[in-house]
Amino acid sequence: MAESSAKGWGSYSATNDSKSVSDMLLLFSRWASHILIDEGFVAKLNDEHGATTEFLDVACGWGYLSMELIERLVELNSAKNDRYKFLVTDYAEGMVHSARNNLLQLCEAKQLSNSFVDCFVMDGCHPTVAPNSISFLGCMFGIMFFPELDAALPNLLSTLQPGGVAVFGTWKEADTAAVTEAFCRFLSVEATEAIAELRRFLSIGGSRDDMVERLSKAGFVDVRVEEKEHLFDIDCHRPQSSVGCLLQRLYGW
Repeated sequence: MAESSAKGWGSYSATNDSKSVSDMLLLFSRWASHILIDEGFVAKLNDEHGATTEFLDVACGWGYLSMELIERLVELNSAKNDRYKFLVTDYAEGMVHSARNNLLQLCEAKQLSNSFVDCFVMDGCHPTVAPNSISFLGCMFGIMFFPELDAALPNLLSTLQPGGVAVFGTWKEADTAAVTEAFCRFLSVEATEAIAELRRFLSIGGSRDDMVERLSKAGFVDVRVEEKEHLFDIDCHRPQSSVGCLLQRLYGW
C-alpha cells in the first residue's frame, strides 16, 4: 500500500465524525462479534488447559470490531478472564490512534484492565505477527482496499493456529463514481486512479462464489458466506461524510 494512502486514511480518521458511518460499522461489527463467539471464542477462553487466546484485528479502522467483541465478553461474564490478548492493527497511524483511544475508553467504562489491548501499525497485506500464533482473526471492510488481495490472503492465513477462525467483512456492491473525487482528498491520489482502483476493490464481493473461490484458493477451509442487508441514511452534503455515500447501497458479508 502506498504511504500516501495510509496518510489519507489517517486524515479521514481524524476528520470524519459521521454518526451514520459509525452506526454502519458498529452494526456489522456487532454481527461479526457474534459470529466469533459462535465459533468458539469464549469456549476457548474457558478451556482451563488452553493457552492465551490471541485475537488479531486487521485494518481495524476505529476499532469497532474489537470493541464489540469486548462488549460480548462483558455480557457473557468472560471479560475478567486474563488469558486473552487483542492485537489491534491498521496500516494508517491515525486509525491506530483512534482505535486505541476508543478501546481505552471502553475498558475504563467497563472497569477492565487495558493490559490485554495492544494497538500498533501493521500492513494487513504483510502481517508481522508470528506465524501460527493467532486463534481468531477479524477484518471488517478492509480487504476490499487491499492491493494484490489474492497474495495478501495466504499471508493472513499463515498467522492462524491450526483450527483458527477468520471473519472477513466486505461490501457486496457500491456505486463509487459519484463520490470518488471527494473521497480522493483523504487518500491523496488522483481521481482518475482512484475511480479505477475503488471500482476494482469494492467489487470483490460481488459474487458469493467468487469470495469462496478466493478464500479457498488462499488455503482457507470450511468457508461460509453470510449476507446481511441494512439501509442507512447517509448525509452526503457534509464533506467529511463523503465516503459514507459509498454505503447508500450496502450489503455486508
